[in-house]
Amino acid sequence: MEDYSVALQILLIKTIYNNSLTKD
Repeated sequence: MEDYSVALQILLIKTIYNNSLTKD
């Protein structure tokens, strides 16, 4: 379960990071 949670957090961070990049 922990691995799944970590994977979700990474995916969320990547999405937010990409959004902030494309915002420009």
